[in-house]
Amino acid sequence: MKLTLRFVLLVLVLLVGLAASATAGSRALTQLDVALDGVVKGDMERLLAITHARRLFRSLVLLERNYLLAASSDERKSIDKKLASTDTELIQQLDKYAQPMPAEDRASAARPNPARALAERMNARNYL
Repeated sequence: MKLTLRFVLLVLVLLVGLAASATAGSRALTQLDVALDGVVKGDMERLLAITHARRLFRSLVLLERNYLLAASSDERKSIDKKLASTDTELIQQLDKYAQPMPAEDRASAARPNPARALAERMNARNYL
């Protein structure tokens, strides 16, 4: 059975097309892998850092409420220690978040925060 030149040429063109398609697909998968690694390493790290910071902030709010509702000075002293350690941990977590922070968050973090200024004034006057 003799193959015609046209058939051989068709098979060769199809093989070249298959090779080109496989190469383009491999390159696309490599680019997709790089993009997904960037999401996992950057965005997930930011998400975990800010989630932990939100949890710590919530803990501070609850500790302050418990401090205000405490019946004895011994309870207040123990809560005060927890407040100090949680506040320190929150500051460390926010510093950790500042490393992968996106540009739009940096702009808002640079603005003065009236709530933080009020909290610092209250802590300086020992209202709690």
